[in-house]
Amino acid sequence: MVGFNGVRIEMNKHSNDSDGDGLLDNQEIEIHKEPVPGENKLIVTGKMISDPSKVDSDNDGFDDTIDSTPLDPICYKTFDDYRKNVFKGEATFTIFVDQPYANSRVVINFDDSDEYVGHTYVGIDSGDEEDYAGFWPWALNKSTGRREGYGTFRAIVRASVDGQILMNGSRYTTDGKNDNVFELLDYREKDHKWDVAQTYPINKAQFGELKQYASNYKYKYNMVDN
Repeated sequence: MVGFNGVRIEMNKHSNDSDGDGLLDNQEIEIHKEPVPGENKLIVTGKMISDPSKVDSDNDGFDDTIDSTPLDPICYKTFDDYRKNVFKGEATFTIFVDQPYANSRVVINFDDSDEYVGHTYVGIDSGDEEDYAGFWPWALNKSTGRREGYGTFRAIVRASVDGQILMNGSRYTTDGKNDNVFELLDYREKDHKWDVAQTYPINKAQFGELKQYASNYKYKYNMVDN
């Protein structure tokens, strides 16, 4: 079948469910037959409800059997589905934000036992390669001699602290001292939960520059100033 827009859809004439998704071809394309007055002919047209040659017609990650808008990707099942569909192979840079309270600009969750201050991390994806990096602040507790997270006290006094960069399972410290670091080598920033994100297209040169920048980050963290 060739649509008015020139798109060709190939169906299996030996099956009534060409893509095997559980929806019959005649459920995915409504056929209308209209007789031509005075002639032994029919005008046959089809209205596409979903694509009978694809399990997921709009590439949003949801199979047509459960997708209420199978030709309109109004939302995506995963971030990867969104990136591939919207940016179509372009290199991208994304900022991910895990909010202390979802859908709120409140910066400290006092309901959490650790008084959670949220987390922000970045991802770059060239289509062939991806890197995710996050800054985990720490500070030296002079009374115990141990490294600690940022915490509400340091936020209140607007402290600037060093930290460690976690990047695809590797890590390094911004102060150049790799002593007493947290054992998180099996952790991947890409697996961190997030509430909101913003993605920007970049070129291949910018991809390399961003990767180099993240691999050599030496600045301190300040929750107020940053």
